Amino acid sequence: MKIDPSKKIPTASSNGSSWVQWHKDLKEIFGKKKANSIWIYAWGKRGGKTSPANTTALRSYMSGEGVNVDTTTLSALGDTVDGVFEGIGNFASVTGYVIIGVGVVSFFIVARALYGLTKDPNKTIEQALKVGAMSSTGGASAMIPTK
Repeated sequence: MKIDPSKKIPTASSNGSSWVQWHKDLKEIFGKKKANSIWIYAWGKRGGKTSPANTTALRSYMSGEGVNVDTTTLSALGDTVDGVFEGIGNFASVTGYVIIGVGVVSFFIVARALYGLTKDPNKTIEQALKVGAMSSTGGASAMIPTK
């Protein structure tokens, strides 16, 4: 049984999650477009940009529903800071995976070199010297004939 949303309209002292839940209830009964209209009207009468219910979570949810909730300058600044920290967190997460990947590849390169040293030390040292010479001369040393 669905609850009639008109029986539980949030008040000026309601929190942001109450307003979000009320919008969800409205959507179930009236659909998104009508729910948005009703919500905007009630928000204008009982909420508003200076309401303590005007939280980042509320604005984010309503933005996803196609409703732009007005904010104070301080609230807008808070949203910006939240976005910046979320971006930093995403960057740090990706960077962490890259560092782990580079570490794994480096480990296998070193392990292969050590294996080569134990199997045939002279050949491995000769190859290492060639690679070092090529990297320091930009590959020009590869053109120099050897014995």
